[in-house]
Amino acid sequence: MGVPTVFTHHSIYRAYTHYIPLPPSLTRFLIRQIVPPFCNRVDRVIAPSAAIEQSLHNAQVHTPCKIIPSPVRTKFFINGHAVEPHDNPLRLLYVGRFAKEKNIPFILQALAALDNKPAVSCSLVGYGPEYEALQAYARNTLQLGPDKLQFICNPPLDALLKIYRSADLFLFPSTSDTQALVLAEAMATGTPVIATPGPGQSDIIRHGFNGFFSETPADMAHQITHLDTNRPLLATLANNAIKTAQRYHPTVTVGKLLELYHELLGG
Repeated sequence: MGVPTVFTHHSIYRAYTHYIPLPPSLTRFLIRQIVPPFCNRVDRVIAPSAAIEQSLHNAQVHTPCKIIPSPVRTKFFINGHAVEPHDNPLRLLYVGRFAKEKNIPFILQALAALDNKPAVSCSLVGYGPEYEALQAYARNTLQLGPDKLQFICNPPLDALLKIYRSADLFLFPSTSDTQALVLAEAMATGTPVIATPGPGQSDIIRHGFNGFFSETPADMAHQITHLDTNRPLLATLANNAIKTAQRYHPTVTVGKLLELYHELLGG
């Protein structure tokens, strides 16, 4: 029909093969056979991060690709107000699905490594198939009590916003997210991030500027302790996070999308 077609390559599909009732090796093979040829049939490909753009290039996708991250809803932004850390205990937060690919035991092991020094309060917010298993692992295996760790199942948006804004640090353990939109949500509310290295994290986190990268649970525990004893640095990270989040405001990302559409239409 001659209509320009744009495809958004939003996921690392091979990281989700455990949801398909086929051998993972077969599923990964099928992905390699289907996804690159599909991308090469469309007029443009949108990637949410530079890591995905590079992955497409490595997969021999020749269609022009443009990086346009998904936007953060305007309700999350706190209008650039300066942020000051809360009083003790340090409030830690994870928001996302409770699923294997999210690597949530990493956070739980980091909390266990703290051994109550410093005193922290961590909230895990979300839903998913691993919800009950993670609670059992935290309570029974790691002996993390409700005073240190709370599970909150799928709260409404207004409650979620309050949870974000009350947090001092956002923890993110996934190694498969292509953008990790929750990182931008956290930064929009003035919450810096400690995260594992990953494809989505590398575009938004600047180590030592708006958060830190952690290779191991022990490393994450060390960084939490360091920021607990250095509240001025925590405040600096928080304010830098607010500045970073402006790149994910809808007016910015929608503008990039419109530019792409106009380019395809010859405008």
